[in-house]
Amino acid sequence: MNSKLELFVDCDWTIRQPSGQGRFIDHPDQQKVIEGADKALQCFKNEGYIILGVTNQAGVAARHKTLSNCIKEQQKTLKLLPQLKGIIFCPDYGATCYYCERHYFSEVTSKAYAGEYRKPKPGMILQFKTNGSSALMVGD
Repeated sequence: MNSKLELFVDCDWTIRQPSGQGRFIDHPDQQKVIEGADKALQCFKNEGYIILGVTNQAGVAARHKTLSNCIKEQQKTLKLLPQLKGIIFCPDYGATCYYCERHYFSEVTSKAYAGEYRKPKPGMILQFKTNGSSALMVGD
């Protein structure tokens, strides 16, 4: 990524939420965009920001969802919010990191940040930011 401006956005309860009754997205299609999130992201995109989602997904480690469904969940979010370039997620308690785009995903764990991926620790952001002075984070 070669951009002067980067925005990292927490996904859950910042730009998306479950469309059902629960607190968590249990199925990839059980999500909706939080009202106004798409417009806010578009404002940043119009200003030249590359926008990446970041999310803790410990539900995979806790066996509430599969890694495959977690990846599909992120890809569904990317379809709902085309302003996002990709989503970085931690499927456990900080040891592992994945990166998803609409039709691509990969484990991107780096020894340099192992154990630091679960927010609020900065591993996901540190691994992907290219210009620290211009990077912003929205959410928790």
